[in-house]
Amino acid sequence: MSDRGTPVAIRVVSVDKEVAVIKLFRVASNATVSDIRKALSRQTAIPVGSVFGLDHDEIEQSILAVLRQLDGLGSTYEIIVDGKPESRQYFNNILQRSRDIELQTQMMTNLEIGEPDIETLEWLQRESPGDVFRDTLEQVIRGDGYYVDTETLAWAKHQLGNAEP
Repeated sequence: MSDRGTPVAIRVVSVDKEVAVIKLFRVASNATVSDIRKALSRQTAIPVGSVFGLDHDEIEQSILAVLRQLDGLGSTYEIIVDGKPESRQYFNNILQRSRDIELQTQMMTNLEIGEPDIETLEWLQRESPGDVFRDTLEQVIRGDGYYVDTETLAWAKHQLGNAEP
């Protein structure tokens, strides 16, 4: 995977409202109207962006919007990810997995640099064994390697008071 990301294209298998689909792809891709018409008639894929690159979030939202609109138009389509046809469910799953990894990385970074916020500590509570969570709260309260704002400190004290032994 490069900084440019993983290419995603859509191959429309059936279309009832061709003009609307052409307009949709004209906005969502760099393809010309002529290229879109050819792709629709030949049932070839139309590139719509690359995910997991530098501008992943914006591209992901754009692709998902295209898919929702195609669904609304009653079109049948195939999603092509990195040259391979994938199901909508698989595509949604890899996007969700990417978001989960991004969140985990951010939360772990907050902990490693010693500056967790309430969101980070709530994540730790959900994702780690209870003793790890309690130990971390105790360290936060003592200021042992952690530097937090007063709101996070008060939250940590409250949670430690409610934590099961």
